[in-house]
Amino acid sequence: MTSAALKLFALFCMTIDHIGAFILVDTTWLRWVGRLSAPIFLFVFVHSLDLTQNRKNLLKRLYCFNVIMCCVLLLWKSLFKIIIVNNIFATLFSIVAFIYVLECISQKKRYWKLLLLLYIIIQIALSVLILFLHIFDLGTLAIVISSLTANIFANEGRLFFVVLGVALYHYKGNKIKYSIAYIILYLFHSSIIMFEISPKIHSFVENTKISLLYEGFSLILGYNFDEPFAVSPFLNHFEWMGILALPFMWLYNGQEGSKNKYQFYVYYPFHIALLSIIGKVIIN
Repeated sequence: MTSAALKLFALFCMTIDHIGAFILVDTTWLRWVGRLSAPIFLFVFVHSLDLTQNRKNLLKRLYCFNVIMCCVLLLWKSLFKIIIVNNIFATLFSIVAFIYVLECISQKKRYWKLLLLLYIIIQIALSVLILFLHIFDLGTLAIVISSLTANIFANEGRLFFVVLGVALYHYKGNKIKYSIAYIILYLFHSSIIMFEISPKIHSFVENTKISLLYEGFSLILGYNFDEPFAVSPFLNHFEWMGILALPFMWLYNGQEGSKNKYQFYVYYPFHIALLSIIGKVIIN
């Protein structure tokens, strides 16, 4: 499959997922299909980085659409009382920024130590700010700030997607290595959910003065499942199904296919804005 074909397949899975998220909220299997979309998008995206003639233009493009998604988020909450947390542009922007820092370190560029120090300080400072905004019920502002600042902890998919994207980029030339890295990361990610590690941490710290630790844990890794499983960990918390995207990655033939640079950029905010409104009308 070409990267264009993989992207179209991921778009289809993403649309099915968001229909389940915004409209048919009780139809769980739609969300299962959607678990294939994000990993495939990340796979196609990191393979496109080496084909991009000007990464600065890519970063500018990602940031512009990142801002558009933030505007949609704010407008939809203000006009329709709809809360949207989806913004994959912020995640992709974070991945590219992170890769740039890592490449500067590996190439031992003259300013790499200063860049690394600034990057760490900025990430920590922003994470603390975002954490306190969530604690004081300013979640929307926190989402906007995290999106516009390439925060690796509070974007869509949290730290897991950023690390997954970087791993797929680093091993993109070796099918065996990226497959092993992908499986290990998904097993770790799924184990935290399956073994209810987050609820156990929550029960340990909820009556102590260190409950802030749990809030930080939830922010950084995105695991905030406080309730026990109602049916089954395999069905209720289905992020593990993303591992099923790996066989589709193996079908990649290294070719771009038909070029339509702005296909995803335009479709993503449009379909989320539309589906969220349809869902609001139907549910109400």
